[in-house]
Amino acid sequence: MKLRAARRSQWLRADSPGVRAGSLVARGVAVRMRAETCVAWLAGVLLVWLSACTAPRSELGAPVQVAKRGGVRLEFDGALAHSAERLATVITDDLERLESAPNRRAVLDDAAFALQRFYRRAGFADAEVEFEELDRENARFVVREGPRVLVDAFEFPGASEFAAAELAELYEGPEVGDRRALVSGAVSDLARGIELRYVARGFARVEVGEPRIERELGAALARVVIDVREGRVFRFGAVAWTGELSDFAAELDGLRSLAERRRGAIFTQPTLGALCTDAAELFTERGHPEARVRPERETFGDDGEVALELAVEPGPHVVIAAIDVRGLERVERSLVLSRVRFREGREWRASDQRDSLRDLYRTGLFAAVELDLEGTGGARTLVVRVRETQSREFYVEPGYGSYERLRLGLGWRDRNWFGTGRALKLEGSLAELAQRASASLVDQHLFESDVEGALTLFGGQRIEPSFTSADYGGSLTFTRQFGRHWRGIVVYQFRRSGVSDVDADVTTSDLVQDVDIGSVTVTPSFDDRDQYFVPTRGRFAQVSVEYASGATGSQLDFVRTRWNASQFFALGEKSVLGASWRGGVIAPLPGTDTIPLQERFFNGGENTVRAFRENELGPTDADGEPLGGEGFNVFSFELRRELLGNLDGALFWDVGDVVSRADEFLALDDLRHGPGVGLRYRLPVGPVRLDLGHNLDPRDGESRWVLHLSVGMSF
Repeated sequence: MKLRAARRSQWLRADSPGVRAGSLVARGVAVRMRAETCVAWLAGVLLVWLSACTAPRSELGAPVQVAKRGGVRLEFDGALAHSAERLATVITDDLERLESAPNRRAVLDDAAFALQRFYRRAGFADAEVEFEELDRENARFVVREGPRVLVDAFEFPGASEFAAAELAELYEGPEVGDRRALVSGAVSDLARGIELRYVARGFARVEVGEPRIERELGAALARVVIDVREGRVFRFGAVAWTGELSDFAAELDGLRSLAERRRGAIFTQPTLGALCTDAAELFTERGHPEARVRPERETFGDDGEVALELAVEPGPHVVIAAIDVRGLERVERSLVLSRVRFREGREWRASDQRDSLRDLYRTGLFAAVELDLEGTGGARTLVVRVRETQSREFYVEPGYGSYERLRLGLGWRDRNWFGTGRALKLEGSLAELAQRASASLVDQHLFESDVEGALTLFGGQRIEPSFTSADYGGSLTFTRQFGRHWRGIVVYQFRRSGVSDVDADVTTSDLVQDVDIGSVTVTPSFDDRDQYFVPTRGRFAQVSVEYASGATGSQLDFVRTRWNASQFFALGEKSVLGASWRGGVIAPLPGTDTIPLQERFFNGGENTVRAFRENELGPTDADGEPLGGEGFNVFSFELRRELLGNLDGALFWDVGDVVSRADEFLALDDLRHGPGVGLRYRLPVGPVRLDLGHNLDPRDGESRWVLHLSVGMSF
């Protein structure tokens, strides 16, 4: 109407009869519209009021909610905080046994108690629920919810070792906004948790009082007060060993040494248990499987030291008279015996038991393994019970990378090839820009030793940004684990290394050549990370040195070194800081002047400097095509933090370079920087990772922002 009036005003005068008539019509329409709106609003209010008046109501004026379960109509009189369907779910188990129960009232009483407990665990500290059985098809629960009580403050008089906020974090009541709901069971658990926290810190005589809940009658806020008498920190003092130890001179010396090493350490029950375990192991390692060490007396001195008296019960000396293997179906007995460290006529040792279990599980042939001794006296039978698992499997492993894009891994494995305990593996991977296949025969105990041997045939190709590389050949790999964290690998490899479809403008033909490479690689590594895919603490260090020359069957003579050093620090419960240095150098030996393109190092991409696309960082030709180099470095720092469930956020800073000549790799003259942010979603096969890197100083042909989507961590 405004538009119409505006147009008409161009040819009608404001005081003309036509204008006055139009104004009266507009006003009439507006009045009619307001009247219709008022009538509709009043009708809606009346309808809501009538509905509320006709609904059944509780004795307190609240609507009675109704639900039906198992043929029983349930009325919840006075329930406001939860729906009838939610309350019916709480008592589902009770209702299921109502039909056949000889005493229905007892079952309904249990249901009422379950509802009352449900309310109180949610913070309704005064909640009460009673039942009324109307008939066999109807039951009523009268609910008096009361206010939902929140904890306004926690107070811990006498506590100085821990801050009040730190102790309050042990409370596990449900969150309601910025407070916690008051739950009596959670308050009791808080007191026990505080005591355990102090005892773990060495306050062995701490006294934690009964919790007091300070709250006015009917109030919705309360204070929780727990008195603490800390006492003092106790440490290990003198240890006296009792028992028949006259025939155990060497073991007794070991016991004294254990006690001396512990002296002065903070005394806790777990550390005392560890001392007893270590002491018993001195005997279990010398043929006494039933050795036991237990605390007999603890004396807490005024000087803060705990004097201990530990009773040693060595038990009988046991020799393995025979080995009995049970539960075999497809696996040969000789294979099991080759993985068992025990031998007939030798004494029983705890370390042999641990190593035997580890080696049997490492075969992948058994779902369960148990080692037991049968018989009495000094000569006993070792019984090895096994339950075999499925030895053959086919697996599919999808993946994605921002450069290769969608990847699909396929594999087939037989862990018990022809019953020999050797594993045959056939694997392949397909991607838009890369394809690879391999076949491996693995013997985890080569020549009955602790060395794992693998014979592998492989082949594949990959389309790089400036050329296509291809290789095929075979390798012989020897791997040995040294303790829990150390591992050594030695590899001899012979392969044909080829290059084609070269887009780069090369200055010498030696950069583009197909060569045969035979090399020996030695790789020691150390790994004490707490997790493989998403570590939160620990270190990983690995160095590989590869030597190739005519003596190893190679047309190229070089020494190639690669390294990876990473460390992870836990910053609280949800944050992790990771730092890494990765790099490599390939140095030509006399007789080789140039390293071909496909054997050189490149940098940039989803797993190196993430502010660059694949191979984009480093020397290029006049058209910007990557040429690679003989050395590279990548320094990475990443702060990861849990955001929600399995979703993590990350801030990272990558720094890296590529140098043309091996002797320049430590010059660090052309380091490129790339900060960025990312998201990770943790899956059982590794995290799905989205990273956005920022190139601080983009050059010709480089992007300022680069987005990577991939599976797995960058380091």
